[in-house]
Amino acid sequence: LGLQNFRSSAIKSNSMFSSNFSRPAPCFITRATAAAEAEDDNILHLEVDDWDRVVEESKNQVIIIDLWAPWCESCGGSGDNYKSFAYEHRDKPVSFVKFNIGKDLKLAKQLQLKKLPSIRIVKDGELTEEQAKPSRNKKEMDKAMNKLLKTALKL
Repeated sequence: LGLQNFRSSAIKSNSMFSSNFSRPAPCFITRATAAAEAEDDNILHLEVDDWDRVVEESKNQVIIIDLWAPWCESCGGSGDNYKSFAYEHRDKPVSFVKFNIGKDLKLAKQLQLKKLPSIRIVKDGELTEEQAKPSRNKKEMDKAMNKLLKTALKL
């Protein structure tokens, strides 16, 4: 069960992930909001309790993961660029995951994260050394993410 299929089944079921996909119904949706939500639908949002699931799924597919924390100021600007890149490359055979590691610094230490945000590849249960340098500048971020994507597709 890949993350794409897992996401679909989580939305349909009452699994522990379904709360990540529920959104309050807005009174109206602007074009910008609709576009942002379409981009966001391509990314699976997970929390620290879900790390084992990421490890398990990475044995079947390559995952490009954005490790971030709500208290991380830099994570916000690069997060939008990550979301945009994931949407633009939704046809690639990789899964894009935003992973909130801010609640468990033990896991961050275990993963040997030196700074946040950190955009990395997870394959065969391991967080690889290859990473993209997060940036608020979309062109810089796209260049770094394209390089990471090429590496991911070779794995």
